[in-house]
Amino acid sequence: MNKEKYAFWLIPSGEAYNLLKETIHHYSEMYSTPPFEPHITLISSLQGSLAGLRHMASQLAKIIGTLELRLEKPAHSTSYFRCVFLSVARDPAIVRANAVASDLFDLSPNAEYRPHLSLVYGNLPKIDRERIVAEIGDKFCGPVTVKQMSFYQASSDLPPDTWEQICSCCLHEEQQDK
Repeated sequence: MNKEKYAFWLIPSGEAYNLLKETIHHYSEMYSTPPFEPHITLISSLQGSLAGLRHMASQLAKIIGTLELRLEKPAHSTSYFRCVFLSVARDPAIVRANAVASDLFDLSPNAEYRPHLSLVYGNLPKIDRERIVAEIGDKFCGPVTVKQMSFYQASSDLPPDTWEQICSCCLHEEQQDK
C-alpha cells in the first residue's frame, strides 16, 4: 500500500517569487532553519498512485487557471510550518481553487482552509519571530500572480529536506516534468 503523501502548491510568479525566495533563504541562513520553495499550499496529505495524481495535477491546472491573490502582513505562530508567514486573503479565487481541488480529489471541502505563504519553518523563540515580522513589515503586502502549480511528495510528518518535486504545471497548460 502506498503511504507516500503528496501536496499541490501554488507558486508565485515573477519578481515576487524572487523576493520571497531571497527572504526565505536569508532567514534560513540567519536562524539555521530549513530552506524551501516559496509556495501557498492548495491541498495536501493526498495519497494515491503517482500516475493518477500526475493526471489530476494536469486537470486541476486547466480548471483553476492563473490566479491573482493578495498577500497580507506577516504574522508568527508556534506552529513549525507557520513559524513566520504571510496570510493570503481568502478571496473568491483562492477559495474556489481549494474547493475545486477538494472536489477533484473527492475530499470534503475544508472550511478551515487558511491559505498562507510561509517564510520561516522552525521553532524559534517568540522574540526572534517578532523581530522577523517587524523586519519584513508590509514589504510583501499586495497582489501576487500565480501562474504555476507544483506537485510535491511532501508531508508535515517528514523534514522539508526530504520533500521532492514531482512535476510543475503551468496553470491552464500541460505539466512539465522536472
